Amino acid sequence: MFDLGISLSNLAAAFSELGKPAEAVALAQEAVSIHRQLARAGHGRLLPDLAASLVNLAALSSKLGRADEARVAAEEAVAIYLGLANANPDRFLPDLAAALSNLAALVADVGVPADALDASDQAVTIYRQLAEISLERYRPDLATSLTNLGTSLSELGRPAEAWLIAKRQSRSAVTWCSSRPAATSRSLPRHCPTSPFTSARRRVTPPTCRTGIPRPRVRSCSPDHAAG
Repeated sequence: MFDLGISLSNLAAAFSELGKPAEAVALAQEAVSIHRQLARAGHGRLLPDLAASLVNLAALSSKLGRADEARVAAEEAVAIYLGLANANPDRFLPDLAAALSNLAALVADVGVPADALDASDQAVTIYRQLAEISLERYRPDLATSLTNLGTSLSELGRPAEAWLIAKRQSRSAVTWCSSRPAATSRSLPRHCPTSPFTSARRRVTPPTCRTGIPRPRVRSCSPDHAAG
């Protein structure tokens, strides 16, 4: 049964890549159902697979335009990763941070910026902790979560706070890049942004896979918000 859940998750990803989102969502829902049954049967070691399948379902549902369903799945995934991170922070804190960052983007999709701000703020807090351990590994994810936080602040009519985050982020990027003389010009746009709030809103669709959680989604505010 566990292998069936894995196969369904992978098949859902394949259908999504083939441009068949409705079929992908149906398969992802079935995968979630199987992993939930296994988790309820006492196989606590399978909770990470349930959480990952919920993240995949949230991403696919969002792609299909089912924002409310996506939010429900994302919130459940966050709740599971929170419990896992409390028990084993070294292993699951990165997953919790990514789940929170993606939840923030999904909540914003349904027009609840206050909730998006809360999730973004939690993601930033965790990524800052992780960046203290490994700046090289977690700096891009921290930058993404800071961008989402700044966007949420802008949408709530708090442009001064949003701009302060952008300013600090840009200074941090310059400092980090100056410490990497071997960095190539190809890598600079990704790691050394001058401002996270200058482009139109865009969505980065997370990849779906069984073994890992999608990277955080970037939420760039609209030009009106950027103008403050």
